[in-house]
Amino acid sequence: MGVKQLAISFGIGATIGSSFRGSFKNATTLIEAVNKKTEDLRKSQTALRKLSELRLIRKDTRQQINSAEKELLKLKKSISEVDARGRELTKTKEKLSKEIINLSSKEKLLKADLASVTKKIEENQDVNEELMEQYVKLPKEIKSIASQLKTLKTEFNGVEKEIKDNSKESS
Repeated sequence: MGVKQLAISFGIGATIGSSFRGSFKNATTLIEAVNKKTEDLRKSQTALRKLSELRLIRKDTRQQINSAEKELLKLKKSISEVDARGRELTKTKEKLSKEIINLSSKEKLLKADLASVTKKIEENQDVNEELMEQYVKLPKEIKSIASQLKTLKTEFNGVEKEIKDNSKESS
């Protein structure tokens, strides 16, 4: 029986040996496939994390853009208001300038008239009641105009200062 057992053992060993080698080969191939799949999954996880981070960055960027747009609208409104105020001040300055020029011209004419009246009175030419009234009236008018001019010039200087301040705001 010893030979028969050896033959059977040898037959079983040969059968097991060839399938055992194939099983190990299949197992190795399967393990390599599992490892490859695991690596692919890790790469996918990394890509998903990056995508999630990009979405967060995108959301944060969108919020920053919205905030910047709101600030730009505020600045645009502010600039528009400053610009409108600047135009208004410029018109006021031009109006005051014209009034100052008109009053200055009127003051010069009245002074010339007063000089003429004074000269006539000193030379005793055509002295009458009307001339004497002018002699009294003209200095009062000149004084009134000088007072108005002083007020206008003060207002004019104030408007010029506001224009400079407004220009600083707009720059």
